[in-house]
Amino acid sequence: MTPAVSFIGRSGSGKTTLLVRLIPLLREKGLRVGSVKRSHHEIEIDREGKDSWLLKQAGADPVIAAGGNLWALIKSTEEDLRLTDLLERIAKDVDLVLVEGFKNEEVPSIVVMRREIGWDPELPGKENCIGVVADCVLDTGLPRFSFNDDEKIANFIMEHIISGAAPR
Repeated sequence: MTPAVSFIGRSGSGKTTLLVRLIPLLREKGLRVGSVKRSHHEIEIDREGKDSWLLKQAGADPVIAAGGNLWALIKSTEEDLRLTDLLERIAKDVDLVLVEGFKNEEVPSIVVMRREIGWDPELPGKENCIGVVADCVLDTGLPRFSFNDDEKIANFIMEHIISGAAPR
């Protein structure tokens, strides 16, 4: 399976901001990086009135929207897909997948915590948790990074996710 690491934490903790900064660093290291984001509400890919939305509403499934150098597949599923199903679908195109969310899946996870948002004290104790990014000192026994440790986090991912070394 394609190597993946999930960034988990409360909404507003800075997961997306962190991933946006990590992706270029990992690409500079020669990786093809993909991303999967978990949303707890229905995602809005297309809006009412757009052609692909109209085609989907008419019963086409799947619908592919393409233009310029981008394309998107819009497909219904019977149930919410598991992370492993999604990873299989992009495996041939990437060397690493940065995941946002999917805290209950069995992939290595880095917890993102901000004091002002509050945090779930159970997250760092999760079985697959390999590190913590936080704006305060936490005694978790896991490697801890601050929010400005982008290069250190990228190197940690290279060492523990890409090379497969045990992080503890």
